[in-house]
Amino acid sequence: MEKTKASFFLTLIILILVLFFSFIYSLSIGVVNISYADIIGMLYYNILGSSSQQAKELLASVNASVIFDLRLPRIIMAVLSGGALALGGVVMQSLIRNPLADPYILGISAGAAMGATASIILGMFSWFGLYGVSLGAFCGALLVTFTVFAITYTTGAAQNNTKLILAGTALNAICGASTSLLVYLAKDVDGIRDATFW
Repeated sequence: MEKTKASFFLTLIILILVLFFSFIYSLSIGVVNISYADIIGMLYYNILGSSSQQAKELLASVNASVIFDLRLPRIIMAVLSGGALALGGVVMQSLIRNPLADPYILGISAGAAMGATASIILGMFSWFGLYGVSLGAFCGALLVTFTVFAITYTTGAAQNNTKLILAGTALNAICGASTSLLVYLAKDVDGIRDATFW
């Protein structure tokens, strides 16, 4: 037990170090090459604050603008997105009790595609502008997820993996057919192209 705990913490520390070094490396590469010393100095002065002349010059440079306005937000978003995808994968695998589980098994991806297609072709959520399609995809995925679990737990019995997978497969087929029907019945050529591309 102690050996397992020690190996878990060792693996966690190694992964955190790999994340840190890849974070710093990602900040250094791009059209503008910035040295590691400058990156660490900018992060250090920005987080802890310093009134020295060197800190002011470093934080007022073009490189600081590149780091804090362009690269850092994108890298933070990439780390958060990767973490969210990993968490979603772990939840999916633990629900189905299968290490090969993915959103296609439960029909969640097909529900997202149906929601996005409905948003593009029918103009649903158009008042949200650029985020309308993403909101439609999210709502479609959420609707399918709730429907799959409602079908699975209607008997009131404990979770049944076979029932969960069968419900997901059936909803996957229904959502795929609904998406194809929406595209087939659409009159807007641009909408059809956008939905197919999405």
